[in-house]
Amino acid sequence: MSGIQPKTSAYPWPSLLVDHDLMEAIVAKQKATGWTYKLGDKIPLEWTSVPPHEKTDCSGEVRYLLWRCAGVDITDGSPNQHAFIKSHGFKLSDVEAGKLHDGKVRIAFLSPAMTTSHIGHVLLIRNGKTFESHGSVGPDSRDWTGLGWQGHCQLYVLDPRGN
Repeated sequence: MSGIQPKTSAYPWPSLLVDHDLMEAIVAKQKATGWTYKLGDKIPLEWTSVPPHEKTDCSGEVRYLLWRCAGVDITDGSPNQHAFIKSHGFKLSDVEAGKLHDGKVRIAFLSPAMTTSHIGHVLLIRNGKTFESHGSVGPDSRDWTGLGWQGHCQLYVLDPRGN
């Protein structure tokens, strides 16, 4: 597992080496085998295969994906994950939300204060697509437009390598 990469002259902030193909494969298999969303449900990090018909919330999904695909455990709960990312010095994304098609992996946080339910949200983004567990849908990938609730998210670059 690679974990958090140190700052370098090319990337003067911490970064992760995310296995993009594995991340896409995990979410596709979860979706195909009927996974659903349930607030508070988590995926055990020791799972190395994707069983059918399980449940996970957004922070459980992101934690599992980053553990399996980048070798880092970022704790649980979207506010805790946001604090982890900020405390480790990851770079705020400086790309307009509608133009996130550069292959870099970003993490996005929606503050609980910005929602009527007062429940936050966390997801990963790559090439204008999300990798997340949400609402009544569960693990899924959808377009990232930067509109609506997406416009209220803070984005950080995790894997700056791009396409």
